[in-house]
Amino acid sequence: MKLILSALALLAFSFDAVAATPRYVICKRNSDGAINIKATRCKRTETKLSNISSLTGADGSLRIYGDGSAGSLLVTSSTAFDESNLQYTDITVDTGVTLTVESGTIFRATGAFTNNGTITVSPYAAGASIGSAAGTSGTSPAITLASPGVAVKGGSQGAFGTSAATLAGGEYGLGMFPTTARNILAPGVLGGSGGGAGAFNHSGGKGGGTFTVIAAGAILNNGSINADGSDGGSGSGGGGGGIIILASNTSVTNSASGSITARGGAGGASNVGSGAGGGGGGGIVHFLAPTAPTNSGSIYVSEGAAGNNTTAVTNSPRSGGGGGGSCGGDGGPGSAVSAGNVSSGSSTGAAGFSLTTTADPTSLF
Repeated sequence: MKLILSALALLAFSFDAVAATPRYVICKRNSDGAINIKATRCKRTETKLSNISSLTGADGSLRIYGDGSAGSLLVTSSTAFDESNLQYTDITVDTGVTLTVESGTIFRATGAFTNNGTITVSPYAAGASIGSAAGTSGTSPAITLASPGVAVKGGSQGAFGTSAATLAGGEYGLGMFPTTARNILAPGVLGGSGGGAGAFNHSGGKGGGTFTVIAAGAILNNGSINADGSDGGSGSGGGGGGIIILASNTSVTNSASGSITARGGAGGASNVGSGAGGGGGGGIVHFLAPTAPTNSGSIYVSEGAAGNNTTAVTNSPRSGGGGGGSCGGDGGPGSAVSAGNVSSGSSTGAAGFSLTTTADPTSLF
């Protein structure tokens, strides 16, 4: 009997404890923005917060959209962008205007981003280069390797030698899996990798640059945004395509007139001293928003074309063609050169990735 009464008493105490649990409120002090959690009502000098996602910590972890301190940006004439504070309220690029930005540019907006013109992202990762011609024995000249960008590796130079042997084309740059590409949200300045070199005193194409827009409001592209790899020099591989990231806490739309490209560069044609270069691999375009992003226009993450093999390779020493750079997709191999002066086997790269993520991007950056 005592045990039953004790159990009932404990149960009653539990209900009383639950009933007595206070309902906490979050109050923001109007004078300095200080946050307090209280078991009572907010004071008249405070504002009650019902949405804690509006809070921003001292480390700025939720300030990915910037603070709007640079005001509104309206681009009305073609220009090479060189501003230092890229934290805007709203951003608009007018029709007929070309805005050139360096690789690694990040636009932040507390409001909306609208592009009606053309945004061109400068290529960045260097392609391989080859110094003066090799000696008569076929020994290799000085070589500067291609930058790998965000990919596994860039394109390689073709093999060197004399007309007595068949020379292999340069290896292609290695891209990545789609899951890896989806996780690249802060690429920095490095996008696509550079292409491999083929002919003496010629360079592989540069890898496409990176461009990111992070807006609290809607992102709308009615114009074009381009982050393409550059074409390879004679006998050299094209650069891999770049990276374009559009992230909004509202919506991302590429309208019917919109075009977004992150294409690989074309390989260079064969010449008397080198085989043809391989094409660069396609880049990465990634949309992120809480509602499913909309694409009514065109998105190209295509591979670069292989270099033309029509010119016979008659010099000795000589080299195979340079391999194409990479990003999302692999580059294409450079062409081999036979002892009979024939250049053959250069290839296009592989396409990159056009990705969408339906989620609030705030916690992803």
